[in-house]
Amino acid sequence: MSEVENYLKRFTKLNALKPGTGMNRVFGSGAYSEAAEDMRQLFESLSMESYVDSVGNVHGIYRGGKKHEREILIGSHLDTVKDGGIYDGLLGIVAGAECVRRLTEEKQELSCDIHLIATNGEEGNELGGTFGSRCLVGAVDTADPVFMQKAAGYRLDREKIESAGYSFDRAAYYLELHIEQGPFLEMEKKKIGIVTGIVGLQRYHIHIKGMSNHSGTTMMQYRKDALVMAAELITYADKLARSYPEHFVATMQRFTVSPNSLAVINGEADMVLECRCSREEVMEDYCREIEAFCSRFGEGTVTMEPMVKKAPVLTDPALIRLGCQICKEKEIPFTEMPSGATHDGNMIATRVPIGMIFVPSHNGVSHSPEEYTSSEDCETGVEVLYQMLLALSGKQ
Repeated sequence: MSEVENYLKRFTKLNALKPGTGMNRVFGSGAYSEAAEDMRQLFESLSMESYVDSVGNVHGIYRGGKKHEREILIGSHLDTVKDGGIYDGLLGIVAGAECVRRLTEEKQELSCDIHLIATNGEEGNELGGTFGSRCLVGAVDTADPVFMQKAAGYRLDREKIESAGYSFDRAAYYLELHIEQGPFLEMEKKKIGIVTGIVGLQRYHIHIKGMSNHSGTTMMQYRKDALVMAAELITYADKLARSYPEHFVATMQRFTVSPNSLAVINGEADMVLECRCSREEVMEDYCREIEAFCSRFGEGTVTMEPMVKKAPVLTDPALIRLGCQICKEKEIPFTEMPSGATHDGNMIATRVPIGMIFVPSHNGVSHSPEEYTSSEDCETGVEVLYQMLLALSGKQ
């Protein structure tokens, strides 16, 4: 059994509540705190300086450079969704740990230090996703009283949030290995995805106002059924999305209808439209087309209010080239691809160049106990990460 498998098994045993369930290191839980301390101990056992910061991010620093003038960051998230999978987030952390173990074993003398970060709260939570990395880059609005009231429920105050900020003055790059969380690599028979960027995201709240009335006495030609209009919009939005370039996706979600009763025509419908793409102008064009379609229902019938707008994040071109070069030299089947999911890199990229490596997810499954990436694919990902680390550290 490889060291990566041993590390994964260590945390699987710790955080599976009972056989057959998934991982439950959710933000704010006792299981997360226990795992954070265990991760700190793992880092320490690998001769790293280790600590858990004031918001629960776990840090491990390997002093590999003579002058300690620069450092390369390696990270991913330690938290999970409820009943999540083994590999999501955790694989990236233990991959970094395995790189450090190999550096020690091979007695590599680097031109920089290695700084591992296992982040807290990357998954969606009450304080917002990528919470730990937002704290690291100082992107949390501690002046927002509503947010701080929620934070207080997790025993977090302004001092704790702000003291978790990291300077990044010495940071040269940020690298992350992650499972793809989709089927593309497996379907294309590729072992590695060199990530070109993390897609942007836009969400809109859509409200449709029809007319509620008796479903038996109101003839079809006189109806203004909000649910029927919603169905037309959903069908159109899906068809339109399929006409856009590959890697553009759109989803309708979180539906409510009112009054949603027997013998009553629904007078109101609400839903959320989400679209994701690596090109912001494509998302904007798509949403304009949706608004134009909504206008066909009549003035004031449909409103479309923005909820979230996250710009796409590009990975560093030099790191993309390096990852591709290593895969070619090692004869590893690879492809360049965007990430359709948000990662800690979204925030870290605001402070330092980032690079990401994807490994396949069997059947494209993630956020589920059925999540699986083979040992061979994990090891291939670690090898690419290690070779990138050596190259960036002046060893190649």
